[in-house]
This record gives sequence, C-alpha cells and structure tokens, in this order.
Amino acid sequence: VIERLRQIAKEVGIQASEDGLEAIWETTQGDLRKAINTMQAAATISKVIDKETVYKVVGRVEFKVIDDFLENALGGRFEDSRRAMRNIMYTYGISGVELLKYIQEELLINDRFKLSIDAKVEVSELIADIDNRLVFGSDEEIQLTALIAKLAAIGSKYGFKTTQEGGAKPSEKPTTRKGARK
Repeated sequence: VIERLRQIAKEVGIQASEDGLEAIWETTQGDLRKAINTMQAAATISKVIDKETVYKVVGRVEFKVIDDFLENALGGRFEDSRRAMRNIMYTYGISGVELLKYIQEELLINDRFKLSIDAKVEVSELIADIDNRLVFGSDEEIQLTALIAKLAAIGSKYGFKTTQEGGAKPSEKPTTRKGARK
C-alpha cells in the first residue's frame, strides 16, 4: 500500500514524507481505497503530507501529544496540562469522550507510564466516572479539568516522577497495529 501511495504521489506531484505515508497506512489499516482518499484529503490542507497532517485529516492525535498532556497532568503541572487538553480538543477536534479513550489507551492498555496497580485502579475509576458524566451531558471542559486535577493527585499519591524529574520516559509504542501488514 505504501509503495502504491508513493507512486500515486509522484505521478500527481504530491510531496509526501515517509512518516506521512506510514500514518496513512496505519490509520486506514491497509485499505488502499481509504488510503488514497486520505492522501487526497491531506493534500488539500497542506503542500507536504506528513504524519501531523494525516492525523489532523482523520481526527487522530499523535501519541506524543497525549503523552505530554498526561505527563503534565500526573506531574501536577495543572496549567500546562489544561492548555494541552484544550489544544487537543480544539486543534484536533477531539471530544471529551474520545480524549478519555486516548487516556485509557496510554495509561491502562499500553501501560506507557508504568503506573502501579493501585494507581491504575484509581485511574480506571476516574475515567469511568468522568465518562458517565459526559454521557449524561456534563460540560466537557469542566469534567476534563477535574480529571486533570485528580490525575495530579494520583501522580502525587503514588510518587509519579516526570521525565524532567528523572522519571522514566513513556515506553515506546508499537508503530503498527497487531496483525496489520504494510
């Protein structure tokens, strides 16, 4: 699929970076028709198709952006985390419920921050509570701001150290989905 996208980009004069082509492949799960449509959409908003452009087109946030947000929240940097949360929601068009799914994926499924079991239990309960409130119509920004405050409390309670404080960096995320082929 990536080779075909490279060929199409060359034929029509579109500049596409390697990470942009990889992002197209990843977000379309190898479906060539979807990949071509995604490449066309990305080409309408940018002269160069890179990973960030593709993620904006498909409404997906780069994991580094989510990781920075979470590191700020768990590290107690409330204003930085709130600013990052607003950036994620308004730049990428991500809803509060979608942001909760990213948080769940990073903290609980991918275990990128290596939280203790007790911290994961608290985070799970927190996500469930905020999700329930959002489903029943609570204000997203208020609820996610409360989530940031509670993540800061959890980080403090369990001794979370940011990378700036000598803590572990988030572990590397697999770059491909299970079972997918390039």
